[in-house]
Amino acid sequence: MSNQTLATLFATLAGVVARARAMGATKAVLSPGSRSVPLAYSIIKSALFQVYHIADERSAAYFALGLAKACQEPVILVCTSGTAAYNYAPAVSEAYFQHIPLWVWTADRPPEAIGQFENQAIFQDNLFGKHVRYFGQMPVDYAGEDNQRLIYKHVQSASLLCQYPTPGPVHLNFPFREPFYPPNDLSLNFDTGLVSWAEPLEPNPNFEFDPYLGLLMNKVSKGSLWVVVGMGSYDSGMADEMQKLAVIPGIKVLLDPLSNIHIQNAWNGYDHDLGHKDIPPPNAVISFGNQFLSKNLVGYLRNGKPEIHCHVQKHMDLADPIGGIGHRVFAEPAAFLRWFVPKVLPAGIQAEAHITREDLPNGRSYWEDPEMVVAEILLSALPRGCVLHMANSTPVRYLLLYQQIVSESHILTYANRGTSGIDGCVSTACGMAAAWPDRGHVLIVGDMAMVYDSNALWNTYVADNLKIVVINNNGGGIFKRIRNGGAPLGMEQYFSPAPKVSFEHLAATFGLGYMALGPEEVNAQTLGDWFGQKEKGILEIRID
Repeated sequence: MSNQTLATLFATLAGVVARARAMGATKAVLSPGSRSVPLAYSIIKSALFQVYHIADERSAAYFALGLAKACQEPVILVCTSGTAAYNYAPAVSEAYFQHIPLWVWTADRPPEAIGQFENQAIFQDNLFGKHVRYFGQMPVDYAGEDNQRLIYKHVQSASLLCQYPTPGPVHLNFPFREPFYPPNDLSLNFDTGLVSWAEPLEPNPNFEFDPYLGLLMNKVSKGSLWVVVGMGSYDSGMADEMQKLAVIPGIKVLLDPLSNIHIQNAWNGYDHDLGHKDIPPPNAVISFGNQFLSKNLVGYLRNGKPEIHCHVQKHMDLADPIGGIGHRVFAEPAAFLRWFVPKVLPAGIQAEAHITREDLPNGRSYWEDPEMVVAEILLSALPRGCVLHMANSTPVRYLLLYQQIVSESHILTYANRGTSGIDGCVSTACGMAAAWPDRGHVLIVGDMAMVYDSNALWNTYVADNLKIVVINNNGGGIFKRIRNGGAPLGMEQYFSPAPKVSFEHLAATFGLGYMALGPEEVNAQTLGDWFGQKEKGILEIRID
């Protein structure tokens, strides 16, 4: 490759980087590699981004997911060619189903190297399949107007579809021929004024002319209504409108723990009640958001089939886990509620008695399970207003039983529930803690998930504001609860294959503080003292 060809390559990539910044990206996560040097060099030299260097691509992708969740903006993710790119797949699929904007840039070998036993050469065309909202294959030759137009078209299309109409991951694949290292005398122009674009208009329907909403209002006036809010990101006005609904007789507000809406009088014990009590079905349901943590709620609505079920969302893709949505309102949830609430709010309504913890099932008597006893004490001791990250399997289910505790302390709760895998939960928490340095962060994670993602600690971005609580129940605890008694005879090793690991040694390896407690040692004073320490650390709670 001639010096002129190299100059054209890097001048074009400078334009790519400038456009990415102009279209909303401010952060980039880079993993080391040779083939990706042109991309990494262009990003670093631009000085337009906050850059994170993380060696493990799988962890780097989840870290970027955490950054994007916290900032609600696209995060660029760069790696070299070959299997390095495949390591992004778990986080990419999580981002797709959780509507998180990730912008994946993978370096690639030129097409003549694929299938020829070249190193780090795999089929990267459409590598992530249906799990990205856009794929762009860049040309190998960066010279010529046609190639330039194609490159910048891919950049603009990917940046828009990463954010609108439904956020999610996009993928650009960059093949590079050798040589591709920049010359020492290279001078680049990163012009952030290259692009001018407007965000697409937000949905703004005229609710008065929606005939289905007329049917909904008729049902609400004659019977009961459940307002069900799933996992998602909501504008600050949602809580105010939900609070008004929660005090109206005949209306029940059911908030998923991962909705992060905290109000008085919400039905926080619904998961327990629907599984153990005879609850009459509602006449109508209005739902918001994505996934629901409670299987009891989803199962109840599937079997009950409300006469009217209206789902409100601001993005295009409609998923129906309940199988009963009759109508989708394409609108901002808060805007819909500002129209709906005055129509059902009686004049002079008085708030019902505020629900307290004492009204909820007690973990000690209900579960007869030492882990759930520990969970109640642990959640009660969390710093008020902290950001709580829950690993999948057993830990995230603590929230269903003890949602009232978390709500009263105004704790923000997050989990990787797009695909509900245990991989990547530590890396995601590290990314969010790095993006929100002014908040205290706590991760509650099982022993298997902690070890599975322990490379999350193998970087310089594990913030001092992150505390990790490892619930060590000797692995696979969720399977005992799912099956009400453990694995089928002879399959114990299948469900709990992980060997024992010293978390004290793990903490020392990565320079974290460490403390261990048995179930009988877990109390408010001890936990409060540990949470009050101004350093990152691991607390291991050993469950017999």
